Amino acid sequence: MVNSDQVVGEYVGAKLNDDVLIHNWLSIELVLKVSLPRWFKGGIELAKDRSVGQQLPALIVQEYRSEVKDGFICVPLNDFRERFL
Repeated sequence: MVNSDQVVGEYVGAKLNDDVLIHNWLSIELVLKVSLPRWFKGGIELAKDRSVGQQLPALIVQEYRSEVKDGFICVPLNDFRERFL
């Protein structure tokens, strides 16, 4: 399980069971769920399986018929930490 100590940043408190962390260039919202949807896990696993060399596996999620700019990009936490923190 991820907790605020595992993400680099200053812990600034919890709001509605979500941890809020401040980093020098990130504002991090940590939301814990009992489980993630199967489609989400499957998408991340596909991205991992298809990544080559140093490619960062990523999943883009957006609502159907919404603009691409309104989507979200999700990357595995450990891969993100290794590259950016």
